[in-house]
Amino acid sequence: MEKNVRKDLYILLFIVMSVLYSCGKSFPEAELQGEHQIRFQLDGFNASVKPLSSKSGQTSRLLANVDNRELYHWSFNQESLHPDVGVDKSSVSWALSMDKISYVTGKALEPYAAGRSLSLRGVAEFTLGMSIKDVTSLGELSFHLSGSDTGPKVLDLAYSIDGGATYVPLRTNFDFREVKSNSWGDLVQDLSKIDISKNVQKILFKFILKNALNPTTGTFKIDNLRLTGVYNGNIEEGVPVVQKLHYHIFNEGDGDLVTSGEVEVESKSGEVELPISLNTGRYLVSFVLNQSSQLLTIPKTIKTIHDFYIYNSFDNFESNVFGATLSGLEIDGDKQVPITMGRYYSEVKFEFTDVIDLQKVASIEIAQDHNLPYYTPFVKRDFPALTDVSKISLPANFGTDNRSIQFNQFLGRLDQARDVTYKLWVYDSDEKLLREFSVTAAIKNNVQLTFKGNLLDGLMTDGKFVIKLDETWGGSVNQPF
Repeated sequence: MEKNVRKDLYILLFIVMSVLYSCGKSFPEAELQGEHQIRFQLDGFNASVKPLSSKSGQTSRLLANVDNRELYHWSFNQESLHPDVGVDKSSVSWALSMDKISYVTGKALEPYAAGRSLSLRGVAEFTLGMSIKDVTSLGELSFHLSGSDTGPKVLDLAYSIDGGATYVPLRTNFDFREVKSNSWGDLVQDLSKIDISKNVQKILFKFILKNALNPTTGTFKIDNLRLTGVYNGNIEEGVPVVQKLHYHIFNEGDGDLVTSGEVEVESKSGEVELPISLNTGRYLVSFVLNQSSQLLTIPKTIKTIHDFYIYNSFDNFESNVFGATLSGLEIDGDKQVPITMGRYYSEVKFEFTDVIDLQKVASIEIAQDHNLPYYTPFVKRDFPALTDVSKISLPANFGTDNRSIQFNQFLGRLDQARDVTYKLWVYDSDEKLLREFSVTAAIKNNVQLTFKGNLLDGLMTDGKFVIKLDETWGGSVNQPF
């Protein structure tokens, strides 16, 4: 058992530190500060995230044959390198070291709020690539730019349509010295003369940053990065998907935090490798992978294991959160550790068995009515200041063969089942309340819980749902209501 634990931790640490968000790019070298190099290899999580429902803002639009429509857009408001809008989001690649990036206050551009922007520290050059398959012609590349007073003040921009073999200049010595750290400038680059008629599949843009007063600590900021063109296909738009791997390593003896961080996981990756260095000693390690449309709730200031918890907002109900922990990881030399991550959530489903027509039902609202399931991996501690009043509102698009709703419930990793209770409100198209009721069951993480019963029959009674617990994941529960 101890060997397996050690093996798991080593792999996980290696994965986290070496992730570079760049499709097909090699991983960066880790900055080694301890005496032993540990390589973690993580797997066991989904390689992709299922499409978000319309409730979460995920839609698809068919563009008419008009000029200069948005092909890609990055608002960075979700603190992610994934685009908000994209012809093919999975094709996006950044050649950019993850330890050089952060997210700071951004600039608004309708319909996007100011939110966040991408900040690059000590970066002299980076490239961005994306698919333009079936794009008829290109329009413009545009973005807002800024930075610190000691950061780069001159930009060269080039493109490649031969996979990076050659780059053609677009803009040379673009001077933005007048843009101060508290303001924003604009760059709009015409791309209409780029010939993509010969079945060009992908375009790469190279950004060269120059004239920084401090090339090591100076920052460059970019926001609302947009590519336009003519395209007749479907364009994905909506809330950008978050795919972040968080790691926290504590000293087992005193519980102090040794190191922590987060990296973005490549959208098509089913495993991650992370190199990290640690001194001789024993450690407690937590890894959490968040695949969703919202960020996890993790304290910004963590000094010891007593400050550490993980929580996922209830209204982030389509999230896939995976994790693994290691206790007593002993480091006395260079090691490689494979770790298989498990689900930190369960799937909750309602199956309605009414004989009567459910067409009068327009929406169902759900709230959790149990103690918040925040997860403290290493010590039991209450965080009474942590609250969540969010609800889930689901459209009732019921048909003959579809009379169910479902969502994911974050739970962390549980050794024993805990109670979950949900309040439901059923509304018609005039927002008139048709029924209100509660259901309860006991589950662990990594199970499928099904409540089965009538939604409208017996509106004046306490209708019972049958609970079914399916443990094909790790368990399943059926509960009548």
